[in-house]
Parts: sequence; C-alpha cells; structure tokens
Amino acid sequence: MNVEIKRFIKFSASSLTSAGVDLLVFEVLCRLLSGKVRAYIAVATVAARILSACFNYALNHRLVFHSAEKVRTAGTKYGIVAVVKVVLSAALVTGAKSLLPSAREVVLKMIVDTALFVVSYYVQKTVVFKSERQS
Repeated sequence: MNVEIKRFIKFSASSLTSAGVDLLVFEVLCRLLSGKVRAYIAVATVAARILSACFNYALNHRLVFHSAEKVRTAGTKYGIVAVVKVVLSAALVTGAKSLLPSAREVVLKMIVDTALFVVSYYVQKTVVFKSERQS
C-alpha cells in the first residue's frame, strides 16, 4: 500500500479517536452550560479541543508522521494550528446555530469539523510534522 495512503489512514484513525473525545466532552459541557453561560458553545469547544488536541498531538507526532521535529518545535506549530481550528470551529458552529436554531450543536460541530479535518491533514503534513525520522 502506498505510504501516503497508509499515513492518511493512520491520521484518520488518530483524528477519529480524538474527535470522539472532543465530541463527548463538547456534548457534556453543552448540556451542563446551556442556559447558564451565554457563550456556552465557545466554552465547550475550547475545553473539549484542549483535551483532545493533547491526545491527538501525541499520536500524530510519533505514530502518524514519525516526526523527527523536536517536541517543542512541532508542539508549538501544532498548538498554533489547534488554536486556529478552535477559533474557526467555534465561530462557524455559532454562526450555523444562529442560522439553524433548531439544529443540535453537536451535529453542526461534526459538519464543521469534518471540513477542518481535511485542511488540518495538509497543514500537519507539510508544516507541523514535515521532517520524518529515518527508519
């Protein structure tokens, strides 16, 4: 099997596992905070993403991209990507919710984050974890 296809499959598995963590935490926090915190979607998005991003970074650094980048260097770049994704996710989900008030937040988040997934793969492959360890 092509190396790039294998990498994308590993990235997908890592992302799906992390997305499960993200969505579970997001859903629980939305239920707990809705009606109590005005920006509950943003708060839930940020908290869920921090937890899932730490998990995802560890998987992607060594198991997906076999990066030789120093942990601090790759971690900083990954952190920047993660922050941008959080901001985009929160803004797009909040905007979608205002356009579709009867839609469940978690469904909107799944749609938004699927689009962000494709962009994230390319950015992580070409910028964050660009150097590979020699096998």
